Amino acid sequence: MFCFYRRIIPGINVRSFSNNSFHDTEYRLRIPKLKTFSSTEEKELYRLAKSKDYNNAFQLFTNLKEQKSKFSPQVLKIGVDLSVETGNPISFNELCSYLEELSIQPEPALLSSLISNAITNQQTDLLLEMLDRIFSKQLPLRKFAFTSAMDYLLSQTKDYQAVDNLVSSFLSLNCKQIDYLLNALSIAVEKDPNNSVLLGTFKKVLLHYHNHKLAVIASEVFNQLIATFSKLNPSINSDVRLERGFCSNCETKLRDLEVTDEEYKILFSEVNRIFTNQYINYQRTEQMKAELSAFQDIFYTFSNSVANTKNKVLFVDGMNVSYINQKGFRIEVLKDRIAEVKNVFSISNAFIVVRRVVLRTPSNITNWKLLEKQNSLFTTSYDSRDDLFAVYGALSMKQRGYILTNDHMSELKNDIPVSLHHILDKWYYKHVINFQNYPFKFNHSKDLTLKAVQYRGDGTIHIPLDNSELWCCVKLAN
Repeated sequence: MFCFYRRIIPGINVRSFSNNSFHDTEYRLRIPKLKTFSSTEEKELYRLAKSKDYNNAFQLFTNLKEQKSKFSPQVLKIGVDLSVETGNPISFNELCSYLEELSIQPEPALLSSLISNAITNQQTDLLLEMLDRIFSKQLPLRKFAFTSAMDYLLSQTKDYQAVDNLVSSFLSLNCKQIDYLLNALSIAVEKDPNNSVLLGTFKKVLLHYHNHKLAVIASEVFNQLIATFSKLNPSINSDVRLERGFCSNCETKLRDLEVTDEEYKILFSEVNRIFTNQYINYQRTEQMKAELSAFQDIFYTFSNSVANTKNKVLFVDGMNVSYINQKGFRIEVLKDRIAEVKNVFSISNAFIVVRRVVLRTPSNITNWKLLEKQNSLFTTSYDSRDDLFAVYGALSMKQRGYILTNDHMSELKNDIPVSLHHILDKWYYKHVINFQNYPFKFNHSKDLTLKAVQYRGDGTIHIPLDNSELWCCVKLAN
């Protein structure tokens, strides 16, 4: 049993608390102003309550309730408040049973008032009973009432076990409500980090929160993604790999759902678990096929012009050429690198593959043209794919006896002449290449410590899992 009151100040009648202490506020029965009524009886009940004839008003309310009359939400709340004022408070279960018989769903304002009064009167058991019924029945509840209840249970009573027992009911909440619960739990965890019950509750709710949000996004976004993929390729069904920004409609939907970066990581981790890796960026792959086909013809002609003598080096450098000098790319650095390659291998020809855009400065153009004329430089016109074409070019050199190597691996010493072993310890430049986006199959080494990127003549490439080695193609002496 509990009491219903309304605060003098309009609003929900909840005691405010700060620094774990209540601020008392004067309470009295407050009858709101109503202008419309669903029946003559409701209008009469309101008139009696407004004139403070509480006993007759409550008697009329009781008669109407026994007749299974339906009340408007505002008048129903007045009747509940009258029951308290006259000393005949209606229990929460009795009220819910009455509403269920009439197939009426309690209004959020009424539920908020009930919760507020339970908090005001510090009726913890009643509050837990109401919350359990509200959430198990998935009844609507206002944000302020929910957060007030959580603050009361976690900050005032510190009844962590009771909250934990309610978790199964809490998990019927929507994303925002679970978000509020997580916020209250996180504050409680900060204050009592060693409480195992509290930590367990927090973890359970956190796990469900992400799973629930994933489910919401999946239902609203995945269908759109799959539909988009299907338009690109009718053979593609649900076997897809998602990439952020691929579909603008989905990106908008993610923003509408207020997905954070951390949740996005969790989302796409789950996506990659659910979906296979069959679909690897269909649009870009199709575009690359056409570009690579044209590139192969051009590169084949170029490589033939420099691959006629023995002990030549195809030095594939790609993006990191741009960052050799922190102040910006200088063609002189590139010339020095080519000279170093020639000197170390005692050869007359060597060339570097680099994207053209990094050379387009007035100070570089002259040297750029000169190096190209000397067959020492091969440039690509594709701004973001020079590494891809460098890989493709390196692979196309295998038919001429080249092997793919990196700068300092003892494993390669069995594959190259002893006279060249010293170069393995000479060159070391960090270079990150995202091999996963290339339309080639790579065999990853099982040894995490192996710093190797190599082609051993069997048609496969072995690369380190961190993808961070500089590598080049070395043609061995005949």
